[in-house]
Amino acid sequence: NVQNDDHIALTVAASEVWAFDIWLKCACATTTKGIKFDMNGPAASTISYGGISVDVDAASLADYTSTAASLSYAVVGATWELRIKGVYIGGANAGTLRLRWAQSAADAAGTTVSANSYAIFDKLA
Repeated sequence: NVQNDDHIALTVAASEVWAFDIWLKCACATTTKGIKFDMNGPAASTISYGGISVDVDAASLADYTSTAASLSYAVVGATWELRIKGVYIGGANAGTLRLRWAQSAADAAGTTVSANSYAIFDKLA
């Protein structure tokens, strides 16, 4: 199951609209594993997003889009970069818009998101 990221989050008021652009540098010592992620917000909100990933070691590219389920990316190499872009449309509730992630397939080596991964949030309304 995905869990909250400790750093990539934004406090949102009711009915706000935000665009987000997230860049993650990821790694896993076991090269057949990867990452799964989603964006989570307050009840009654709508979040549309997609991701594109570059496998640095294998020089491969993958893209994904979603409005609900977790997205998963399996890797061939040990390091990769992931960019997630989307729009959050708030409903009646305030709360936190947050990235959640986990290793896509359980493994003792674990998947990590490196320091200096970041998110940019732009308020649209």
